[in-house]
Amino acid sequence: SIVSGDILSEWRPYIDKGNLYCMPMGQGVLPAKLQISYRNTFVNPGGNADFIGDYRTYLNLGGILNDKGELETGNLGYTPNPNARTEIKGSIDAPSFDIRSIGGVSFIKGVVLANSLNIENSVLRIDDSNESGASLINDFTLGQGGVLDLVNDGSTSLTVINRAKVGPKAYIRVDTDDKGNILDSIIFDNGVQSMDGNIYVEPGLNHLDFQHLTSDPKAFFKFVKNFTANANEMFSQYKISVRAPKHIWYNTSDRGRELQCSARGCHLGGVVAISEIGTFSAEPWRYYVSIAGTFLLLLITFLYTKKIKSERSAFSHRIDKKNAV
Repeated sequence: SIVSGDILSEWRPYIDKGNLYCMPMGQGVLPAKLQISYRNTFVNPGGNADFIGDYRTYLNLGGILNDKGELETGNLGYTPNPNARTEIKGSIDAPSFDIRSIGGVSFIKGVVLANSLNIENSVLRIDDSNESGASLINDFTLGQGGVLDLVNDGSTSLTVINRAKVGPKAYIRVDTDDKGNILDSIIFDNGVQSMDGNIYVEPGLNHLDFQHLTSDPKAFFKFVKNFTANANEMFSQYKISVRAPKHIWYNTSDRGRELQCSARGCHLGGVVAISEIGTFSAEPWRYYVSIAGTFLLLLITFLYTKKIKSERSAFSHRIDKKNAV
């Protein structure tokens, strides 16, 4: 699905003395008051502790509406769709919005100003290259299998004001230069809670730098080492360790390459789509070479063993013949 244009909302509910108000849109205008008695159990904080949440707007990306309800699905009545592709061609300026990316791949081509952003088992790319300003989120959750993708051949800035949580197997993709320096800015004003203290951060490069680095194994290995060190430095203040990247991404397309590194160097695997969140799998020809090498080794071992047995048999025959004489 595609949405063209910005998403704007000035709806900012708040509570004052048991009543629900909405922030005024201009000077000289009084706040709007919900005309329901605070004694009503629905709007009374004592009778409904989370009642303010009932007045927020939820923007669910990558989900299919069903009739099971929030209690069964945990996603406000939406079932995650891993094949979903959502594109919002504009900014989201909605301080009371709760944005949930729960399946597939979503693109927001603008700045994001929202109350909360939750990404789980899906990819959300924020591309603000055509906009000015920084994305500002009150609460941020990067759940298991969630990917925050900031790769856009530019410099993106995202700040989380209040709570930030990072789950296991969570990924952040950022733009880098050919030296491994990170071009994007991610700031957590109130720190980050992490379940295992680790996160994957992966680099995005333009095509020319990518081709140049991958043609020189030493330079490529140095790039990956520098990038990982810079990523660890960025997140060290939040007491989070950055693991070695599993992919490297083209910053002008929806594709990347699998990446595997060891103490000896790094090598590339197959081409992967932006939705890829998985382990390294080598290119097919590597399997063929490995299998052929195994068979060749077995053949050499067999022939060598056969030759040794033949020589021993001939030697024993000569000894027996000599003793007989």
